Amino acid sequence: MRKDDIDRILSEEEEIVPSAGFLSGVMGVVQREAVEPAPIPFPWRRALPGILAAIFVLSFAFVAGLATSRHGISVGSLPFTMPSSFALVLQVAQEIRVGWITLALALSLVAMKLPAVLAMRRMNF
Repeated sequence: MRKDDIDRILSEEEEIVPSAGFLSGVMGVVQREAVEPAPIPFPWRRALPGILAAIFVLSFAFVAGLATSRHGISVGSLPFTMPSSFALVLQVAQEIRVGWITLALALSLVAMKLPAVLAMRRMNF
């Protein structure tokens, strides 16, 4: 096939006509979408206190786990008194290495959100 053949084939303009029901089907969907109400937004203001509390608790558990593993401190010998249930939570957190789990979750969140943030910045320029 030569370049002239390709130019000839591409220069021939055939009118592309959609099928009979295509236009009415597409316009029907567009009209239904226009009539539907907007989706309900996520209630971030109500969820924020719980998210912040969870971050605080995980951070505290992470720091407590680091302190106990680095200094060889047992949960019972911490300088402040805690309810026995909280001491049990810290002990379990230390046993399952909650620090590493928190780090993995944080890195996963950064890996998910960073490209979206960078893409939004690029779109704003």
